Amino acid sequence: MNAEDMTLARRLLMELYAAYYPSMYFKNLEAMSELADFDQIPRPLCLDQIKERLLARDFSTLMRFLHALKKLVDQRQYFKKGTTPDKYLKQLDDMLEQFLLQHMHSYWLHVDDVRSSK
Repeated sequence: MNAEDMTLARRLLMELYAAYYPSMYFKNLEAMSELADFDQIPRPLCLDQIKERLLARDFSTLMRFLHALKKLVDQRQYFKKGTTPDKYLKQLDDMLEQFLLQHMHSYWLHVDDVRSSK
């Protein structure tokens, strides 16, 4: 992942962590294990795991990073509708979507511009 992509990824991750209530259950596996339906998640994923992978430069592309975040919020399917974890994962998913709409539009325009200049 290049420096520009890394900056976007760090910013997005920071914004998700900063959403205190929505992220508090999903920061680490210990917090997640307190959730009633935690046992239903085949391979639980938390924000700390994604952060560790990002800092270790384990994501080769920005899209792989975004895929990991999407897997995190897609864990919503394992919780009963209307429960606190379901609502908080929905809020995190909405934040992810909003971030992508705000920041990625200009990013993709930049990528297209770079490609067309070659």
